Amino acid sequence: MNDNISLRVRAAASAALVAATLSSQLCAGTPDSPSLQINPKLGPAHVLYDEPGDGAVWALGVKYKASFGPDGAVFIPAFGSSAPQNYPHALSPDSVTVGGIPLTFTRSVKSERDGNRIEFQRGSFVERYDLVPESMEQSFVFQSLPRTGDLVVHIPINSELAGAEVERGLEFASDFGTLTYSRAVAIDARGLRIEAPTELVDGAIVITVGAEFLARATLPLIIDPVVGTLYANLDSDDLRQADAAWDAFNGVWLITWSKAFSATDNDVLGRTVSPFGFTDSLIDVTGASWSTPRCAYLASVHQFLVVAAVNSTTIQGRTLLPSGAVNVLGSQFSISGPDGGAKSNPDVGGDAVSNSTSSYCVVWQRLDPINGTYQIASRLVASTSVPAGTNAVYLTASHPFWSSVLPTVSKSSNGTEWLIAYTFEDPVTRSDTWAARIGTNGTLISPSFQVTAGLGWETQPVASSFQTGTSRAVIAYKYRTTATGQNDIWVAVLDGATVVGGANITALENSGFQSRDQIDPAVDCDGQHFLIAYSEFDPNFVTWDVHATDIGLAGNTVVLTQSHIPVQPYGLSEYRSQVAAARNTNGTDSRRYCVSWDFRENDADYDVIFKTFDSFEGGNSGLFCFGDGTGTACPCGNNGLATHGCANSSGPAGAWLLMTGGTASTVNDTATIAVGVLPSGTFCLLFQGTVADAGSVFSDGLLCATGTITRLTVKAATGTSAVFPSGAEPPLSVAGGVPLNGGMRTYQVWYRDAATFCTAATSNLSNGLYINWAR
Repeated sequence: MNDNISLRVRAAASAALVAATLSSQLCAGTPDSPSLQINPKLGPAHVLYDEPGDGAVWALGVKYKASFGPDGAVFIPAFGSSAPQNYPHALSPDSVTVGGIPLTFTRSVKSERDGNRIEFQRGSFVERYDLVPESMEQSFVFQSLPRTGDLVVHIPINSELAGAEVERGLEFASDFGTLTYSRAVAIDARGLRIEAPTELVDGAIVITVGAEFLARATLPLIIDPVVGTLYANLDSDDLRQADAAWDAFNGVWLITWSKAFSATDNDVLGRTVSPFGFTDSLIDVTGASWSTPRCAYLASVHQFLVVAAVNSTTIQGRTLLPSGAVNVLGSQFSISGPDGGAKSNPDVGGDAVSNSTSSYCVVWQRLDPINGTYQIASRLVASTSVPAGTNAVYLTASHPFWSSVLPTVSKSSNGTEWLIAYTFEDPVTRSDTWAARIGTNGTLISPSFQVTAGLGWETQPVASSFQTGTSRAVIAYKYRTTATGQNDIWVAVLDGATVVGGANITALENSGFQSRDQIDPAVDCDGQHFLIAYSEFDPNFVTWDVHATDIGLAGNTVVLTQSHIPVQPYGLSEYRSQVAAARNTNGTDSRRYCVSWDFRENDADYDVIFKTFDSFEGGNSGLFCFGDGTGTACPCGNNGLATHGCANSSGPAGAWLLMTGGTASTVNDTATIAVGVLPSGTFCLLFQGTVADAGSVFSDGLLCATGTITRLTVKAATGTSAVFPSGAEPPLSVAGGVPLNGGMRTYQVWYRDAATFCTAATSNLSNGLYINWAR
């Protein structure tokens, strides 16, 4: 595991410091590299802006967001997720008078932004806003004015906040926080200034510049109040629903998360992270509520797509294209089509490894308003933000009793297809995991098919990406038994639409904590291995902690290469993990993943964590069938030492055989095995089997490696040992004809020994060694 970058995202720290830290960590690539923590309490170093396509400029500060559209400026204080709704407050005037006579000005006008300044050119004056992270300064600039009386600016209050006049100006309060509006100041071109009375009058803010000051003022004249937010809830920065995707072309991660602006408004933010720093972008900061954001990458256009459920009625998306230090955003667009019914739990798959795919695959669940049950919908979306067809494609039919929920799609296709997994809820059989396959051309390769069956509850299925050049993938899911009610993490191994294997990861880990509940599985494939993340309950601290397990496939058998690794314990509960692999476009495995999750500080305050994790290559190995008396008896009672073969004429120990180094990888085989405690200089034969036998008497030892036997090499021992392969000998997997997808193979050494030692035979054998070859 490589702990070389951890992003605790709630806001940005110093850009220079972050850039330097990220560069050292991403380039170091060592397990003991220091982790990066971005302190969420610091707030962003700058205001973020966006034009989502609704005709307005949106801005996000530390304690507010604001829109500047044709209808004027609206300030929305950030009161946090405990606030039941947003409390927008309009700021643009509906009338300006001098001496009671209205000034003519343009009401509907497009705003203009220059840096942190936004202006409305209204003709007779300029309505201006200067934004900083903590507040926003409003001003009205008059280049010319009549001098015949008081200048009065009338701003109608369109807000549910309760207004009151206080010593420092005006306040508009709720139980969750307060919007402040300072007393205005009038300033002329010479710098002369006077306080302009700022009052609440008949449901409006009224600012007055007296006739005497106006008569002697040198124009232009500026009226200048400040708008800000006071928190009632200091824990309002509630971030959740983390996700990530990798762009190998630009060498950046896109990380996304949602921010609860209020109970009815979730914003979505994105950050591209490279060795040189990061760039923040607003995926959505409008008044619409975007939830469950998910992202994927399309290599053919070097582009990301972020999707989310919006107001529980539509699935929408937005593209993001990294371009140096700038992220180029497309307009927000609708994906889900005209069908009614609530829509939720979206996911998106791209293609990180092939230039042949020009669309994303988006899936979600839709509530049928007639039957009141859910069905799974999908739709391809072109890189130009154009959904395919006239409506969604439904993978499951609506039914009065059955629901299909919680769809996921493989993060990346293999250039030809995506794998989709979902939960099928049946009141009789409880819940099972089902899947489907959609081609990158939009064809349904495999209609929905059942992956698991039984009397337990199989839920929260997550579809991985594929091993390079294959249709082999895994689906991780949570399994709860009917007997104990305990939740374990399982995986099903698929080759196309065929379930070819599976494993209880909780049991396979044998961590000593098999009795603990495990939930929220996540998985992805780097092209060769699969990384599974999940939350495990710790009864001692009463918290959920994220762990990760790195698995390979030896043929269709699940093998562990890293097991039950605590990714980063905080002492706080961690939920909803996601895994994204850093896929390489050349088809090689990167062995790097981004693991993300949410963690709870309190009920109203969650944060998100992003952390990279490096996997190992290949499979694993182990010893079996010993001539030490623990299994089948040696032929002459000639037991050897523990884990050795039967004793030979050179001593009572018996020959040992083990894997001494390298990786048991079919794509990068560096494995070496060695045999020791042989009679000096004897000839020995290394052979390979396909079965790990308990041992049967053969010559002076036990035959353990059986099945299909392959002779690999014969060599004379150097002293009392030998190493395989050595010199110009081919790699073990090549010599043994192990297929690319791997499999379990067994090994043993048969060697010459004295005829007078045990039986009349002149040979003996080592213990057995198995190797689970994997990609």
